[in-house]
Amino acid sequence: MAGFDLETQRHAKTIGMCFDAGRFDFSSGSATCDVPTNLSTVLMALAQADLTSVTDPQQTMQAYKVGDASNGAVTFVRAGGNIGEDARMSYLAVGW
Repeated sequence: MAGFDLETQRHAKTIGMCFDAGRFDFSSGSATCDVPTNLSTVLMALAQADLTSVTDPQQTMQAYKVGDASNGAVTFVRAGGNIGEDARMSYLAVGW
């Protein structure tokens, strides 16, 4: 797994809370994806498929975090329809 990539990810801080956001890719056949994070505790993380058109087959694809952050990564698991498709995901993670 590669580390935090400033080409596709950003980290932000506010008083008492931090955020990671960016993009990652699910390839077909993968049920989970480990995404690098700067957060040691992830309270919430959600992802939604990026669409290139309103007729994309991934339009209902979502992902959510499973477990705690570990080894500098948060694990996302697929949800929604069309989970067998390739998809670029946009995500937001909240924690500290």
